Amino acid sequence: MESNSTCNIEPAITYNLKGHDEVGIPFWACITLREWNKGGSVDIQSDYGSYSYSWHNIGEKPLRDFLPRLSFGYFMEKACGSSYMRFDTEATKQEILQDILKYRREGISKEDARELWDDAQDFSDSTEDSFFASRFASDLCRILYDHEWAAIPCVKSPTPEALGFWKVIWPCICDVLRGEIENASHAPKD
Repeated sequence: MESNSTCNIEPAITYNLKGHDEVGIPFWACITLREWNKGGSVDIQSDYGSYSYSWHNIGEKPLRDFLPRLSFGYFMEKACGSSYMRFDTEATKQEILQDILKYRREGISKEDARELWDDAQDFSDSTEDSFFASRFASDLCRILYDHEWAAIPCVKSPTPEALGFWKVIWPCICDVLRGEIENASHAPKD
């Protein structure tokens, strides 16, 4: 059987990063960049997880100039989708407590507010699934949110791995890339 596919060999740059964070804990990362006209891809394996994405229309500047300009949220959404976020038990609890106060002022009974408040104090270390399966979530839905499950607060925060990557690994990568761009701008032109 004849194949209709092609295979192109494209050059890549690989950076092997090793260091220590601010408290002396060692870290490593292997970063592979592929650059092409108006785009490129990055693939990162590290102590803080794996991240990869390909951009196909970043303008005229090279990928090495583009990457250091990215924000945390933009990079994470591209490199790992929503998996960099996790259910934040404490922040969800705080939003629920604020809602209980708000709805108490707006007319739920003192008894219902007290019951929900007390139940919220026991709410800790839940996963998103166990929280929404709990009697507490059911009571919240019934008393505060008029049986609208989607109205129950569900706060998500970045994972410790994503935050660590951005704090420890990403600045090192960006420093190397900025250095290359700076050196290239001072190189003699042919």
